Parts: sequence; structure tokens; C-alpha cells
Amino acid sequence: MRSTAIANKITAKNERKRTKKKKKSRSEDSSDESTLGAGRKTGGRLPRCDAALYQITGTKTDTKDEIVRKVFKYVKEKKLRDPADTRLIVVDKKLKKICFRHRPGDRITSKELVKYLKEHVSGK
Repeated sequence: MRSTAIANKITAKNERKRTKKKKKSRSEDSSDESTLGAGRKTGGRLPRCDAALYQITGTKTDTKDEIVRKVFKYVKEKKLRDPADTRLIVVDKKLKKICFRHRPGDRITSKELVKYLKEHVSGK
């Protein structure tokens, strides 16, 4: 009799362990997605774009990755890739404001464009 009571306690304990609530994963978390990864180095503040970069991206504050993504989306929409060499981007009037050393019609690489973007994004 006694061994059956102990066995029942053990099975009841195991059932309670199985039915405990599972923790939510990060993807199921209901936090605001616009602030996810928001500038860890800037203390939670998002980097700000200056006026020239705002004309291309359409946002004043966003993560640096999103800003770069929006600039390359602009390049793709305006078909600014050089057809002869797709690694190069043709500078237009709006990009000239960012790439101030180049005139419209000049060709720059993606790396050069990202370097110029750093000058137009402030972390504060």
C-alpha cells in the first residue's frame, strides 16, 4: 500500500512539471519591433539622419542597418546600378548631396557609399 502512495505522489509531481507554462521566445514577445536592437552603443537612442539623407530614406531616426537598407532600396528603385559593371553605383542629384566629392554621373562602389553614409548619421 505504501509503495503505491509514493508512486502516485511521484507521478503527480511529474505531471505538474510537464504542465508548467513555457517561457515566451523573443519572436513571440509582444514588445515594439521598432525599438528592437535600438542602438546598443547609443544607450537605446536611434541614430539621426541629416537633411540630405532624410530625402532618400524618408525617416529622421532609424537603426544604421535600416538606413543602409533604405539607401540601397533607393538605388534599386531608381536603377542607379551601372549596367556594364553592376558593382558600381551611378551618382544622381540626391546621392550627390551624400557623396559630396562626386558629381552626378560619376560611379562609386557600394563600400564608398556606405563610408559616405557614416558622415550623415549621428549617434546622438
